[in-house]
Amino acid sequence: MSAHLIKHALRIGAGGNDGYHPEGWNPKLKLTVMGPTPPDSELVWTMYKPDGSTWFEHSAALPELADEEMHTASLQKWDSGTDITEVGSFRFTIRIVMELDGIDELLHDGHLVAARLDENETWYGVDHSAWLTTGLVALDVYDEHDGPKLRATAFLGGSVDSYEVEAHVFHEGKRFAKASYVESGYEFTSNDGQTLAKEFIAEFDSVRGWNNLVGQGWGHDDWHLLDAHPGAYEIKFTRGGKVARTMAFQVGDDGRIVKDDVIEPDGAGRPSLWRRAEVVGTFEGDAVADASAPRAYGDIESSSIDDSVDGMYWFRNPPAEGDADGGSGLDEETTERVESVVGKAYNLLWTWEEDMATGGDPSYRSNFLLQCEVVVMDVDRFADAYAALDGVGDDAEVEVRDGTTTLAQAAQRVLVLGRQAKAHLGDDAAETDSVLEPYRAALRNDKLAVFEDHPAPDFLYHTTNKHVIETPDELAGAGLWCFEGSSDTDVKGTVDGHAVTGSVTGWRVLGYQFDDDHVLVDEWEVQGTGSSAPKSAFVAR
Repeated sequence: MSAHLIKHALRIGAGGNDGYHPEGWNPKLKLTVMGPTPPDSELVWTMYKPDGSTWFEHSAALPELADEEMHTASLQKWDSGTDITEVGSFRFTIRIVMELDGIDELLHDGHLVAARLDENETWYGVDHSAWLTTGLVALDVYDEHDGPKLRATAFLGGSVDSYEVEAHVFHEGKRFAKASYVESGYEFTSNDGQTLAKEFIAEFDSVRGWNNLVGQGWGHDDWHLLDAHPGAYEIKFTRGGKVARTMAFQVGDDGRIVKDDVIEPDGAGRPSLWRRAEVVGTFEGDAVADASAPRAYGDIESSSIDDSVDGMYWFRNPPAEGDADGGSGLDEETTERVESVVGKAYNLLWTWEEDMATGGDPSYRSNFLLQCEVVVMDVDRFADAYAALDGVGDDAEVEVRDGTTTLAQAAQRVLVLGRQAKAHLGDDAAETDSVLEPYRAALRNDKLAVFEDHPAPDFLYHTTNKHVIETPDELAGAGLWCFEGSSDTDVKGTVDGHAVTGSVTGWRVLGYQFDDDHVLVDEWEVQGTGSSAPKSAFVAR
């Protein structure tokens, strides 16, 4: 297999070896190569003057690339004497060369057009007219292949920042979504570094090519799925609130974007469909200097790649078997109920199945038991929703950790979760009872009642002079029980005429005094300031 140059990623601007006081210009090149490429090879860029003579040759190391692996490089020849003052059409070639193995592979053979931008012959630029009428449409499978966002690229002339640019998408003439963000990409510059045009990329979070996981409850209700809404689409880029670019595309009845132009992967592997962008409105610096300028700098063929639309939909799961349009044959309301139950099963099994089987991390036992209580409630709600389906949707697929199963089988596994959670809670209750039983045997009457509200060892018991008591016999023999806690107090005051507020750290002690029959004879509370209570607070009244 041979390497490819990604044509829609080829960018050329003007530069100069003295950007502050340029007297001439030289080109700046940005390109993306897709493997495979041989080891120890070079990218060789050759520029020719308008008369056909060689201007310069510039080489850069090219890493060995596997099949479909990408490499992006920015090239400029900085050698003294490279800058020139000539303008016109300049041929250039890009090749992969590995002399030892006799490799000399042509990637591109095109031309760029350079012009003076002022009358004093010191300001130069490379014509970017073809880009101003070019657009790209892609689905962002790099970011999320189970539900890729719609992605669109446009090129605007002049000095414009991303905060001034918005993008909107229309379906059958009706606007329904605004881009969640617009970011700037490549800047086409003049030889003194001024921006002549800029690339803008918009992504629509609420517009997705498909949703592979809708059956698992993933995604949002407000997502517009392109594969569920065939028809004519148009994307409009605005600049300062006014339309500057429009580009159109079509989604066929099969739910896929119609391929009516070249599809190439970008540097992240997103298949991107070339579009014709219509220039709308009048903006400074946004005029198309040459309406006949060829795209890709005159060479769309050499080493190019043109994917089928299948490449764009590689990650899309095939429609489920059912009626002609890939549906289940159920009405919309029933379908939503089935999908909701499938989503609940998916979430419960993926979140809890492993922990319920192993008993969780012993270091976080108390937290795990709280989770078990949640699982019991969630499983009960799932059981009600599943029972209401009365067998409808039992063959729906549910993704689980060990593969894919049916809703009917997943439901049984969910019910097992509930039984496991209840067992863990029962084990804990039995363990707690075994710990408390010796105390309950030693205590009676009011002492037992207070203890049940303050079970050891969750509560720390003190007696006279702040002495800690812990064993059942110590609690039974002590006539005084005390519990210490915090009691912060909010305070207000005035400093130099200004009202201020604050908080004073404090403590409080609850005291219980019992007779020999464990009957409560006195109960009180004392408070004070400080981080902890003094021994004097732990005495009977």
